[in-house]
Amino acid sequence: MKAVAVLPRVAILFVLSLFAARAQTPAPAAQNRHGYTVTLEAKVSETGEKESLSIISSDDPTPDHFIDKLAAAMALKTPLAPREKNGKPAKYTARIPFFFPIEGDEGPDANAAPKPSVKRNGGIPAYPPELKEKGVVGGAILELQVDEHGKLTKLTTLRASHPEFEAASREVISRWEFNPAEKDGQPVACRWNIAVVFETDQDLAELQWRVAPRPSLGTLQVLFDTTPVTENAPGSQPAPAPAATDKK
Repeated sequence: MKAVAVLPRVAILFVLSLFAARAQTPAPAAQNRHGYTVTLEAKVSETGEKESLSIISSDDPTPDHFIDKLAAAMALKTPLAPREKNGKPAKYTARIPFFFPIEGDEGPDANAAPKPSVKRNGGIPAYPPELKEKGVVGGAILELQVDEHGKLTKLTTLRASHPEFEAASREVISRWEFNPAEKDGQPVACRWNIAVVFETDQDLAELQWRVAPRPSLGTLQVLFDTTPVTENAPGSQPAPAPAATDKK
């Protein structure tokens, strides 16, 4: 069980807005539904206020625990009624599960298939200038088919938020080379998905662009820093050295 860090109000409102139409209330986990589940435990006061939140189970695959944070933000906004014991207000513990569907996800068993490893990648995609200038975020979900020799034989776009993000993603990943997947000690062909997400330091892309459906190789993040460079700021030209003076 791990405690949930308190999120800033702005972050809470932001992540809630991403799923306002899809997940207004907790959803029970279901084994036949393909997506990710996070279950939290809330310690509730006599007045129905949440005193603490802890994650008791999660299959969040994101390196920055984005789904966990999203679930925590939604749990904070989920109303819990006060309860009584022997006619008096009483504290209690409640479990709050959330389910986040991912289009095309084949479930956790799909990730148990033989997986290739990257031998040489083609670098990081360039943020499309026209979208970078406007601060547009989004991404592309790609399917890779790798043969028994580690060669990428087919690259399919499953979906993309913008054609420019798709083109940038395909241009780089098409150059990747792999060590082939193995089964019973023998190289085999395989099929895997990858998410390429384009974000800024001010705006995060929606979950559908941050997480690839399983079988998933993971997420490739392209981050654009929107912080303006000011005079003498870190990374800018250093200030001129003070003029020397003669000592007498």
